[in-house]
Amino acid sequence: CNHFFEFFCVAILFPFQLHFRMSLLSEYQILSSQLVPSFCEVTTHKKIFIPMRDGVRLNAVRLEPKLKPSALKSRHARDAAELGFPTVLIRTPYHIVSFIFVGEMFCSYGYHVIVQDVRGRGMSEGEFEPARTEAEDGQDTIGWIRAQPWFQQCPYVGIWGLSYQGIAQFASICPENPYLQPDALVPAQSSAQMHAVLRPDNGIALELYTRWMYWIHHTRHKEAKHPLWMFSFIADPIRHVCRLPVNKIHERVTGDPEPQGLAKLFLPHILEDADSEHWRTVDFRPKLPFAPPCHLVGGWFDLFLKCTLADYDALLQAGRQTPYLTIGPWNHTQLGSVHAGFHITLRWFEAHLRHRNRRNCSGQPAVPPATTSQLPHFPLTTAPATYDRPSIPPDSVLPVSLYIMGRYPGWRQFPVWPPPSTPVAMYLSSGKKLTWFPPQGVCPPSSYIYDPMHPTPSWGGAMFNAVFSGSNYNVTQEIRKDVLRFTTPPVTRQLEFIGRVRAVLYFATTSAQPDLFVRLCVASPRLVLSATLCDGYLRLRPDSGQITPDGLRRVEIDMWATAFRLAPGERLRVTVCSAAHPRYQRSNNTPDVLAPVTKDSPKSRQWIYHDLMHPSCVIIPVTSGL
Repeated sequence: CNHFFEFFCVAILFPFQLHFRMSLLSEYQILSSQLVPSFCEVTTHKKIFIPMRDGVRLNAVRLEPKLKPSALKSRHARDAAELGFPTVLIRTPYHIVSFIFVGEMFCSYGYHVIVQDVRGRGMSEGEFEPARTEAEDGQDTIGWIRAQPWFQQCPYVGIWGLSYQGIAQFASICPENPYLQPDALVPAQSSAQMHAVLRPDNGIALELYTRWMYWIHHTRHKEAKHPLWMFSFIADPIRHVCRLPVNKIHERVTGDPEPQGLAKLFLPHILEDADSEHWRTVDFRPKLPFAPPCHLVGGWFDLFLKCTLADYDALLQAGRQTPYLTIGPWNHTQLGSVHAGFHITLRWFEAHLRHRNRRNCSGQPAVPPATTSQLPHFPLTTAPATYDRPSIPPDSVLPVSLYIMGRYPGWRQFPVWPPPSTPVAMYLSSGKKLTWFPPQGVCPPSSYIYDPMHPTPSWGGAMFNAVFSGSNYNVTQEIRKDVLRFTTPPVTRQLEFIGRVRAVLYFATTSAQPDLFVRLCVASPRLVLSATLCDGYLRLRPDSGQITPDGLRRVEIDMWATAFRLAPGERLRVTVCSAAHPRYQRSNNTPDVLAPVTKDSPKSRQWIYHDLMHPSCVIIPVTSGL
């Protein structure tokens, strides 16, 4: 019954997948049409091979701006004519053609643009080793840019990019040599370290690993399919591939029994901790205290959200400059993040590249302004914000811009993340209840059986999936017998919570390697449907958590973060299960986490305790409505 219902939901959503595939280019056309008119013509210079320190040459395209004579009535064009054209660098492993039109948009607003294939990708020479050579290659590319005659008019360079391109941005930070250091960064939906992306919370990000490998494999050469069509792969189910052992997936995807690229980086070191020698070579967090002005962009349903917030904390603690942070209601594949991110980047580069040149020319110190609101802005002609199609964030008067979902959705600004809040616990209780007060007396635990052959499927949340990620309804999960759910009574007044969410669970298990997956949802007044707000996962080790005097285990689970305004009459719901496959690799209930799951794999029973001595709860950061 569960499989039939899931199939039915997928069949219903198939037209939306098809619409997604056909509308990618039109989304970018809408983006360009909503900006104020551009003021530069674009000249393209192809097949520029930039030499690296080891003799390898990386292929790039240079986009050269030229002011339109008819555009000089615009003050943006006059600023560009007076201050010159800074440079934007975009380094991608997904083939130059996939980001040429983004580069053209930057160029049309008065920026030289270099779009480059990273090492071993497209027409670039060398071997692709994810993240391992991006530091040297990025710095060598910046050094080459600084030596070009066309760069001298406005000698500042910023780097823009999404996902892996953001990792390459962090890698390019060069505290040893300011000449090779970028002047501004906008890492969007990205991370400064690889281990936290591929091995989140001691688990294995199986879906991300598989889809990313597929995408890299099919965009590796100049003969590759157009990346806009390859992008549609992340809308398709891949559970038939993810049923394979993780160390065999690369054979199905690439056809090569020998691990290459991402598999070569990941598989030999899959069980190593983040502080191992291998993973330290692709950990760029030690560079963050030396980063240039940085504006981080994330999404509440982005699979990099936890890493984005960790990077923000590291930049804030460094204290050299105030990092900026924007989080919208986006997942990792939503083009709304590109829409808003492009506007954010234009504002950021205006402040820290073009107008930095004005301060230098006038003899004033080259220090960025306190807020980007002091500079001319690039307005958009968007409609008012809605939940499905939010507007772009407002001009950044304060460093942190957050999109508040739920009742009366819209943007709010704060001086710092997270904003001040009061932690409020919601307690799991018998009768599938979620209460605002600790349970009284003794009540029996809730339990369920986890079967590795039929794991709870992932649906909604921070998936690497263009259709099923985000704030999707959870009906396919909540009808399953291996999912516990607990629901509050309807709230009587508006309740707003913004910040990090965490769960505290007291449990017992028969599994040798148990997983716990906890999700916070908003439920409709009639209790029929619930939509995802945030969730958290943990693969437990033998030493995880605390052992209570009566032999149970107490664990805390990081459920990432959210920003939501609950309307009167709505309810909050918490679900607990032991899998979110294939988003996270399913547990096989044995000590060998890489052993294949077979029909002989043991089942396990989990007990979640929720009584006076074992107050299992989910803690939310309430900002108003108490």
